[in-house]
Amino acid sequence: MSLFCFESEILFEYNLCRQTLRSKRTMGPPYVLLFLFLILLRGRGAGECNVPTRNKTPLRTPPEPTTNTPNTEPAHTTKDDFLDFFIYGYYGLGLPLIFDEVDPFHENELWDLIKANKTQIVLHKINNSSAIMPEPKDRSRYLKVVAISDTHNQMAGVTIPDGDVLIHAGDLTNDGEYERLVEFNNQMGLLPHPHKLVIGGNHELGFDVFENKAKRRPRDQPLGTEEGWKLLTNVTYLLDQSVKIDGVKFYGSPYHALPGYPFYKNRKNGLKEVWERIPSDVDVLITHSPPLGYLDLFRNDRWGCRYLLEKVEKYQPKFHIYGHVHQSYGAMSNGKTTFLNAAQCDPKNKIQDRPFVFWIEKKTDTNL
Repeated sequence: MSLFCFESEILFEYNLCRQTLRSKRTMGPPYVLLFLFLILLRGRGAGECNVPTRNKTPLRTPPEPTTNTPNTEPAHTTKDDFLDFFIYGYYGLGLPLIFDEVDPFHENELWDLIKANKTQIVLHKINNSSAIMPEPKDRSRYLKVVAISDTHNQMAGVTIPDGDVLIHAGDLTNDGEYERLVEFNNQMGLLPHPHKLVIGGNHELGFDVFENKAKRRPRDQPLGTEEGWKLLTNVTYLLDQSVKIDGVKFYGSPYHALPGYPFYKNRKNGLKEVWERIPSDVDVLITHSPPLGYLDLFRNDRWGCRYLLEKVEKYQPKFHIYGHVHQSYGAMSNGKTTFLNAAQCDPKNKIQDRPFVFWIEKKTDTNL
């Protein structure tokens, strides 16, 4: 086991104990006993929602047939039941509001230990454009890629530059609403990009066929569209899948660490296993959630995943595109990989119209 992994495991257990002890100091022993009792009863999950109050759309099933069927490999089921009890109990009691910590298992302490050995170069757009690099002189040898994320039913408010590939890194809707998915699909169909790649986010209710809906936040349980990705006929929907365009490999995955939402995986086991599916030869990695330490700061908490950072550092994709954390929009490099948090909405869920543009060299002369 590497020193990085060893420290990670110790700090995860420390964070688990830290939250229990904090609740004891704050609320007293009776509250702790109640908390532990509700943990055993498996409290229902809750999570952070940065969206305004909206009309609720009942769960709907899209028409058949459709073409964009995702990978049907069963999602990992956690082996650590106590961890699940703790997590859902924490959210079920509303403790995030008391502690002002939406993700109680954030890895701030781990990042503080390792950040001195990490390279972080902040990148800026060129001349107030969307591009983070100059346009190559021999344009024919490169793919022009446009990256966005977290539009939350507000695609119409984003000015999309032209390009060869358009990437959307999840949270295209607020609740996976049927009408909004149809609207999004129509909007994507009007764009001229030959290739449009989309992954789901935690707000795509109904997209996760392995989700335990009983663990959703109560107000979200009737919402969403079952297998809603099937409505997205004008895009290529990626769920733990890759696609090659001119020899460049793009891989997409939607997972995150917020309970009560689709595509949730816990930090100790779940996320580690799904990131194992990332191919070693990936050129452009697309995830909904960020890696640890790189444009992942929510308030004072690091929402990034240490295992995702490990994969990025090991495989060194040219670009890593994500969103999820509206507060940390921006571009950064570690010298090997360019990280783009492409969230289009600000922390108040208002659209900001700020796509990214970059170029990546083709590997073949023929689209694959």
